[in-house]
Amino acid sequence: MNRSFVAALALTGLASLCSCASDRARGASTDMVSGQCQASAASSLVGLAYAGESEARRISGAASVRRVGPGEMVTQDFRANRVTVTMDASGRVVAASCG
Repeated sequence: MNRSFVAALALTGLASLCSCASDRARGASTDMVSGQCQASAASSLVGLAYAGESEARRISGAASVRRVGPGEMVTQDFRANRVTVTMDASGRVVAASCG
């Protein structure tokens, strides 16, 4: 392989790392977390009738809501800014957790 190509490839990688480091130094957030879910607040939804996404966001502080019905499958990805609300067939919240 051509040495100048390898050197250019290495410099490109280093430049991208430097850019990321300078963003952190300026205080920029590299993650997309906003409206982080509060676990204790999310758990207060359990036992209530599901009142909609806006109410679940307001109570939990989360930026997004994942609503799960009986028997529905969900991914296992974790998002700190999401509340997962699991309901029974009658629409009552049986579990609520961050992620």
